[in-house]
This record gives sequence, C-alpha cells and structure tokens, in this order.
Amino acid sequence: MKWLTHGLNATPAAGTTRPPGARQPRQRLVAAAVAYVALGMAAAGACAQPAAAPKAQLPQAAVERAVIDVLKARPELVRDALAQLEQRDAEARMLSERQALAQSGKALQSLAGATVLGNPNGDVTLVEFIDYRCGYCKTLSTRIDTLLQRDKQLRVLVKHLPVLGPDSVAAAQLMLTAGPGVDLPRLHHALMAAPTLDAAALQTFAQAAPKASADTAAARTDLAEVAALAERLGIQGTPAIVVGDQLFRGAVDVAQLEASIQAARQARKVKTVAGL
Repeated sequence: MKWLTHGLNATPAAGTTRPPGARQPRQRLVAAAVAYVALGMAAAGACAQPAAAPKAQLPQAAVERAVIDVLKARPELVRDALAQLEQRDAEARMLSERQALAQSGKALQSLAGATVLGNPNGDVTLVEFIDYRCGYCKTLSTRIDTLLQRDKQLRVLVKHLPVLGPDSVAAAQLMLTAGPGVDLPRLHHALMAAPTLDAAALQTFAQAAPKASADTAAARTDLAEVAALAERLGIQGTPAIVVGDQLFRGAVDVAQLEASIQAARQARKVKTVAGL
C-alpha cells in the first residue's frame, strides 16, 4: 500500500490524492529532528559541567557553530533523531486514530452522503472515502469490485468526499440526488470509469440519471457530514478505507483488504459468542 495507516504509518505517499495546500509532515519532522539533536547536545554539555562550576553561557554563534560541526561530523544523529520522532508521532497517531474510530462508529455506518454496494445486509462493512475524479480512487474501485465478487457477505459503503474542486462536488451531488429509478451501483461504476468528469461529461450523466429533486440542499448537508467525519478521522485525501478498527489510506491492494475483512469478521464472531 502506498499510504497506509494500519495502526502506525500515516505518512502520505503515492496512492492518495490530496487537496491543494495539504501539509507535508516529513518536512516538519526533519526540522524537529535537527532541533532535537541540538537540544540533546546542549543538555549533554550542561550535564558535563561540574556541579559546583559557575554558570557560563556560550555566545549563541559559538553554540550554533558547535552544533553544525557535530552534525557535519555525525549526520547519522539527525537520522536517528528523525526515526525516534517518527516512531513517537506514529504511536501517538495510532492511539488518536483508534479513539476517533471508536467514537465515530455511528457516523461511519450512516447512509448520509453514501452509496451502498454489495450485500446491503452483509456481516462486514467496508467504508471507503472517494472522489470520482481521483485517479487512485479509480484504481481502488476495481479492487473493491474484486472483493465484492469474491465475498458475497461484504457490504461496501461509499462515502463521498469530493476534494478536487467543483466538478468533484457536482459528481458527488449527482449520485446523492439521483431519482429512485436510477441504478446507483451502475451509475457509481460509470462515474468511476469515466476518463474525464468535466461539466460537459457530468451533464451527459445527469441526463441519464434524473434527479429525485432539483433541491441539492440535502446533498450538500450530507457531504458536509462526510467531510466533518473525515476531518475527525484525520483523512486529508482520497481514497481512504475503514474496516473494523483499521484505517487505510491509499489504493490498498486486495490481499490487505481481504485480511482486514477477515479480521473484522472474526472479531464480530468473538463478540457474538461473548454476548457483547
């Protein structure tokens, strides 16, 4: 997987589409690592002073030169500090993420801003956050289809999270306002398969999928709920997937998804046996 939380690593990489202006956490970590090393050196220097020695402050320029000289001589200090910071950050993120998932169970299962695929009464629900104009989401869609073909007890809840501009929002609204006679799974797959989703293409889709109502206020409200849920879960790009207590980011491969589905299914059985 290209951007995978799976409890620990939430560093973005190839496999996830992020909106413009998304933050780059590794750059901050590198800067923090250098500061971490510098503080460690300063603390070590302070500890090396005799207990009764008078306090003497080195000029700032001298301290900076000393830090630079040491980092040049031992650049691995930055690497080691960066590794420690990343591990601490990952552990804190894992804890926060698990808590957010536990607190958002009802919202994750809500049909607001969502489209159901697969078995509507399935024993395991896979929740995916997608944008119809996201290339990685299109890649993931084919993998989701493979899962649905193999697992007839799987329920997929597609949460619409348009992050790539007005055309993405229009595509999501098209799905959410489609009339009762529209085959929603078919429309979903058609939008996913479309090479281009500009205003002209969306107009063509709209003609084939008449709206249940011209009022899009309800759809806008539902999309706002999905966006708020994504923010609580720390999801800043698409696609993202939730299965049980696991959150994945990126175009996850089929094997990983199958393993998480089986884990969620087993956990459900254990709870059933325990009467929880």
